[in-house]
Amino acid sequence: MSVWHQLRDIMMAYRNIGQDWQFTQEEMQFNEEQIELLQKYYDANGLLIKCLMSDCFFTREVRDKIEDELFLPIVEIEKRKEQK
Repeated sequence: MSVWHQLRDIMMAYRNIGQDWQFTQEEMQFNEEQIELLQKYYDANGLLIKCLMSDCFFTREVRDKIEDELFLPIVEIEKRKEQK
């Protein structure tokens, strides 16, 4: 099983992400800027996951923070910052 399939399974199990939503064709239309941003987001998270799964050194605190916030919306991350 590829890393991406494993990631999808984990997202579905722990973050309720990756379900087969039934969007209309109109709802699935993205402009070029949105597609580019989604691709950058996908690539950055993929790289981060590869780093976490490799021998890269992260302190336990940094690793936990990355894992806790990896797929959270920006709004939720900002809320957490304000609470600290």
